[in-house]
Amino acid sequence: MITRAVLIGVCRLRALGRAYNGHAFLTWLTMQRRSILHFCALALGSASPTFSALANAKTYLPNRIARFMRRLRANPQFAELCDQPQRFRIKIELSEKFGGAWVHDTYRMDAEWSAPASMIKLPIALLALHRVQQLAALGASLDCQLKINDPHPCGAQASELAEFETVRRSIERMLIVSDNGASNRMFEFIGHDRLPSSLRRFGFADATLQARLGACSPEDNAKGRGWWLHDAHGKLLIAHPYQAIVSLRAITPEPLVGRGYYDFNDALVAQPRSFGFSNDWHLQHSHELMLAIAGAIEHPLFNGLTPEHQAFVRDTLARLPPDAGFDAQTFPDNWGKLLVTGNDATLLRQGLRIHNKIGQAYGFLSDCAWIRYGDKELVMSASIYVNADEILNDDKYEYDTLGIPFLTQIGRLALGLD
Repeated sequence: MITRAVLIGVCRLRALGRAYNGHAFLTWLTMQRRSILHFCALALGSASPTFSALANAKTYLPNRIARFMRRLRANPQFAELCDQPQRFRIKIELSEKFGGAWVHDTYRMDAEWSAPASMIKLPIALLALHRVQQLAALGASLDCQLKINDPHPCGAQASELAEFETVRRSIERMLIVSDNGASNRMFEFIGHDRLPSSLRRFGFADATLQARLGACSPEDNAKGRGWWLHDAHGKLLIAHPYQAIVSLRAITPEPLVGRGYYDFNDALVAQPRSFGFSNDWHLQHSHELMLAIAGAIEHPLFNGLTPEHQAFVRDTLARLPPDAGFDAQTFPDNWGKLLVTGNDATLLRQGLRIHNKIGQAYGFLSDCAWIRYGDKELVMSASIYVNADEILNDDKYEYDTLGIPFLTQIGRLALGLD
């Protein structure tokens, strides 16, 4: 018997086929292969909850992003970028709500590998909240205080991890101002030995979260750390022992980026940098989670949280740094809000609501956001690689001159502001 999912998929493909012909349709099929796999997996009855939700939810309205790119190409600042999207590793996904339905479009989402950088902080925050829920019977809560035993010195802000901080504040710091040390604290709390099984359980078998943020080698990242958890009054709840050494997962095919890089000893290595034992988190994964946060689909990693924790995540992703107690000079309203706002924070106090998480490292710049303004509501994810000299870790990237302006303008076009 032909399943309902197959009928839905066939109808959508037939409708899209009428909009395309010949080579154009084959090109579209190539770019949409991940979504087509969703349909196939669902039809065979083997899809994960993530794939099932997306296959039922996604109605494609193609060419919207391509139109935005054509608009941007007319601007000399973006002409080269729009002509060479493979060189700049551009990826975009757009989901917009029309009435009660969401329509979607993608642009090069399955193209060249991109470093996720701080985009991993959203899934780590959600996994940390699941860890709190698992330990709730022992007294764990957002307001418990966590301390890492003998934090690895290679990680960002390692010395801070040896001091107590509440789970709530760590997640606020990692999501609002993208603090690397706070993310490493939650990395240890979840347990690097538990991350692979947790990702598989929530439908992300092809993702890899295995590297602390900081100057850590694969050998460093293979070594776990223990922790102590106290309640809000300082009473010991859990003493988690030192964890064993784990085997890291090699990313295949091995991502090689650039023509040279500075290593951990600040020595220039004249060959591409390997990201073979780094974190591997696709932009589409973030987009799926943000759709769940926006209420467009259900996803077990988000919807498996308690209502209190779901509300905490939604609120935290939208809070402006000064409103969360961070210094306004260092972290102004628009800090970390790249899509739509960029260097202009004005709209953020005039009704623009953005729940988002960015990533920035090695010339890779990404933003995934649920955006609401007036009668417009959308979820947009975009990434770009801006590293003209192709040397990694030299701190010479075109973030301010090209990367951020591009993300700002593509977001404004999607929102209808330009």
